[in-house]
Amino acid sequence: MTGGWVLNRDLPIRPSLATVVPLLVLATAVAVSVGQYRAAVAGLRELAERRFAVAAAAAADRTRVFLDAGRTASETLAADLAGGRVDVNDRAALVGKLAPVLRARPELLWVSFTTPDGRMTGLERRTDAGREWLRLWATEIDGPVTRERYFWLNDGPAGAGGDAGDAGDAASWELIRTAESDYDPRTRPFYVRATAAGTRVWTEPYAFFPEGTPGVTAATPIRGRGGAGRGAAC
Repeated sequence: MTGGWVLNRDLPIRPSLATVVPLLVLATAVAVSVGQYRAAVAGLRELAERRFAVAAAAAADRTRVFLDAGRTASETLAADLAGGRVDVNDRAALVGKLAPVLRARPELLWVSFTTPDGRMTGLERRTDAGREWLRLWATEIDGPVTRERYFWLNDGPAGAGGDAGDAGDAASWELIRTAESDYDPRTRPFYVRATAAGTRVWTEPYAFFPEGTPGVTAATPIRGRGGAGRGAAC
């Protein structure tokens, strides 16, 4: 017999099948798993997109509500304060106009009026002992210093009970504290933009003084008889 390889035709084929069949089963399982994974990923992506669309629509609706509240409040204050119908240097008279506007719009955090000499009268919605009240922030610029006074308005919790007209009675205000700062409202975005534009403007988001609460402001310049500037309402 000469040298070389000899094919043994008597070897059974079972060992080959025993190797191939498990591999085919494994390959099929992998293919099914990959298909299921891709289907799961596609399903999750579709679900996420639907939920994002719903959340985005809800956020857009909520934003429109807030913006409408700011716009109507600005328009109301402009109508009340323009033309000299209210003495803007009379703090109690201003509070009497600002309080009903804020109380009627729970979406708003703040309403205020600033005069050209930097005197600000602002009302803020605050929570104390689980109840909502209106807090008055009154500022006056005295040389390099701004003198601040904070009051609770004792006309009932905001939005429930009490007569909003009573807010204009200074005798009912409860002094909380006094402070000094370098705050000048005439340098803030709402005042600068409104007085420069001569019409209602919206600010970019910014931090409200003094707590740093983020928000946007609708500000309207107020003019008296003859077009003289009286300040800005927001």
